[in-house]
Amino acid sequence: MTLPPLLARIVARVGLTGLLLAIAIFIAAFQSVQLGGMRIGPIAVEGWRPKAMRLAQEMKDVAAAQDEASARARAEHARAETAYRQLAQRIDDNADDQTSQAMAAADRYIAAHRVRAKTADCPPGGTFTPASDRGAGHAEAAGRSPQLDAPSEPDDGGMVVVSAADVRICTSNTLRAEAARDWAISLEAMH
Repeated sequence: MTLPPLLARIVARVGLTGLLLAIAIFIAAFQSVQLGGMRIGPIAVEGWRPKAMRLAQEMKDVAAAQDEASARARAEHARAETAYRQLAQRIDDNADDQTSQAMAAADRYIAAHRVRAKTADCPPGGTFTPASDRGAGHAEAAGRSPQLDAPSEPDDGGMVVVSAADVRICTSNTLRAEAARDWAISLEAMH
């Protein structure tokens, strides 16, 4: 059975129009799904717009989290710096308090243990004089190499004479070393 030519043309036009309309509807639906997304039961398609909005929100959330982490890090840094400054100040204050006491003790030690060297030409039981009296300018010292202390006497027991300035320097250096040690121990204890 064949259709008359006029009817065949009408059916062909309607079929072609229907096909074009179906293609247009499919393209519109596809674009709509791509742009807006679709969910039918367990099947879900995320559209470009929802995806762009979700990603923009995620980027805002990441930036906010970074800002919050930076603020927490700055606060922690400031807290640690304050703690270190307070620790250093406490150690310095302790060292300053101990310096006057230790220097007074060093001066008492110097006064109590002052030693004067006996000159070679001094009779037994004679007076003691400072070692500097036998320096390079002294008549007996001419032509001899310089000496830090007076010549040893057989009965001196191997004594070593230290100047008052050296006692004070040793006291000061000991205080500094103890302060540095206290600081290092306190830093270690903080961690």
